[in-house]
Amino acid sequence: MFVKLLNKISPYISGVNALELIKHINDLDRWSSFDKHHETALYCIDTMKGYGLETEMFQLPADGEKTYGDWVMPRAWDAWSARLTLLPKDGRREVILCDYKVNPCSLVVYSKPTPPGGVTAEVVVVKGGSKPEDYDGLDVEGKVVFTSDSARNSRIEATRHGAVGIISDHLPVIEYYRPPMELQDC
Repeated sequence: MFVKLLNKISPYISGVNALELIKHINDLDRWSSFDKHHETALYCIDTMKGYGLETEMFQLPADGEKTYGDWVMPRAWDAWSARLTLLPKDGRREVILCDYKVNPCSLVVYSKPTPPGGVTAEVVVVKGGSKPEDYDGLDVEGKVVFTSDSARNSRIEATRHGAVGIISDHLPVIEYYRPPMELQDC
């Protein structure tokens, strides 16, 4: 059965086409906002219809309460801007570390908004960040946690300890694709 299917579709399989599809999806989805995720879905539907496939899109309430399968649908939000700036100190100028409009992947999906005018806070380095003991002897109340753990893994403990934000330089290891130490610390 699989061989028959493969023989039927193989004339239409194209690495160049797949790369173009992935590029377009990435251009939309990397913005970490529900409006762009919706655009991605519409693009995929239009593309599949162009291939003669039947499609259906159904919308789920993104309210932070309802579930789909075993996943609680997070509350939908759209980011317009976000910037992380290292303030001037000891003769050093202000340094923009990341800007959502320049690199949208710099903002973690489901981040909470800051109050008008933003947040100015001290940064505290935390080894790990996902376990209560990672915060032993550290005062992170009202501060921003910097961790090499993922923001997703550190979020609960950081907020439980009073942190107002998380900065992460986490780079996941993906077996057979991105091995450990591919990008070494400088």
